[in-house]
Amino acid sequence: MKAALELATSNAPLPDEWLERTARVGLSNSLTFTPMLGTALLAKATDDHVSALALKEGAAHNAYSARGIGHEVLVPFAQRHKINLRTTGAEPLNNQPFFRYEVVDRDMKVKAGSQQDLYYLVECLERADFLRAEEALLALAAFLRVRVLDAATELVGLDLPGTIPLDALFAATQAFVVRDAEEGRRGQAFAAAALDLVFETVKTRRVHDPSRNWPGDVGVYDRFGNLMLSVEVRQKLVTDQDVSQFSRRLASADIRRGAIFALAVGQGALPHPSDPSERSSLHLEVIVGVEHVLRTCVLMSRYPMDELLEQFPRQILRRLYELECRSATLDQWRDVLLGADLDGSIS
Repeated sequence: MKAALELATSNAPLPDEWLERTARVGLSNSLTFTPMLGTALLAKATDDHVSALALKEGAAHNAYSARGIGHEVLVPFAQRHKINLRTTGAEPLNNQPFFRYEVVDRDMKVKAGSQQDLYYLVECLERADFLRAEEALLALAAFLRVRVLDAATELVGLDLPGTIPLDALFAATQAFVVRDAEEGRRGQAFAAAALDLVFETVKTRRVHDPSRNWPGDVGVYDRFGNLMLSVEVRQKLVTDQDVSQFSRRLASADIRRGAIFALAVGQGALPHPSDPSERSSLHLEVIVGVEHVLRTCVLMSRYPMDELLEQFPRQILRRLYELECRSATLDQWRDVLLGADLDGSIS
């Protein structure tokens, strides 16, 4: 990996085929296709006899454990060297569609709209299967060069001049969050960034995370690592039943403080939820609307106002990246940060 990264960050010419293939896979609807390609190229550069389409070691005589290589080698290396794999989790191949199959093939079940991307990924892996020795190293270097230079990575460290006025920030944030929920990713990123203004330790869970072991999408922790506030973020209309159900889940998990951020446009008022266990120790608040959430967190913020106006725009950008939103989403928020569309009409 080190030799490949040295080539990637040098002026050495690298194969156009793998620069182009990496860039195209990086546009796939499925974010995990990028670490899959990187894992296969790493495996071929390490041992050119292995099958680039393998996922599990026992799948064939020349198969290898893609999860082992990806999770134990590629992901930690990428994190250390700020290489954008499009996913930020420790185990990207433990997700759809890879965790249930032994090899990558065109018959894998993928999300709607990702079938053609899968066909192209398989084509890339079939081409990678022919790579030998130096060719495989150069292909891996090409992959790393594209991922190092990815625009989304650069956006996270963007140096921004000045600050956005508070009223403009409220309006622009409202318009940005509700424009496209992205399966709830925007709302969750916004919620985490808003809570960052108030609390020191705020953690998010990936949307549709099968390993979630506590209720809610965003958690606030105390200095001892204990969950002290759980927040459910909803970009669909919330019903009275939804509120009652979340209240019961909090009680079952013995979490005493919770909130629902109801961010959908047109959300009506909701009744104050009662404690399902009939104890006074469970407190659940429902806050309706993006602007109301942000105004509440600004009011309670631990930052001086000038610092808050500088911190929040950058923090929401980092949270969008953390939750694996599309590069175009980061571009849109970047435009807000640079002073575009401050009337809230994000184009």
